[in-house]
Amino acid sequence: MYCVHWRRSGMTLIEVLAGIVLLSTLLAMVVISAGRFSASIRRSDRRLEAARLLDDQLARWYAESGRLPLDGEGSLAGGEEAFRWRVTRLTGGIEGLPVRRVLVEVFATKSGDVLVALELLEPIPPARVAAVGQEMGRWSVSD
Repeated sequence: MYCVHWRRSGMTLIEVLAGIVLLSTLLAMVVISAGRFSASIRRSDRRLEAARLLDDQLARWYAESGRLPLDGEGSLAGGEEAFRWRVTRLTGGIEGLPVRRVLVEVFATKSGDVLVALELLEPIPPARVAAVGQEMGRWSVSD
């Protein structure tokens, strides 16, 4: 009497389907992560471009008038996307220092998202210190 042993070579259909499901799940995770990563890079590039344009604008303001505009809004020249700037004078300076707190923001024109926000301390020129100090009730000239 002969005994016949079947040797199993290869995989069953269930094993093949399980492998395909596992690989497709991994591939989907990679594609989703790549999409999020590229969106993050685009956001970072927009912020870097806005910061570069703001740096150029600050240099222009200080070269032309030696100071920031007091309060205002305008557009930034250059760049691939349209950006706008806004300067707001903040209340409450630093006690004992003749400075103004100024908030400078750059935002995307289309979405209105604030991309860069800087809070700057702008020195008050000595000729204006007494007048501004009296307005704010802080400094006095003791000359």
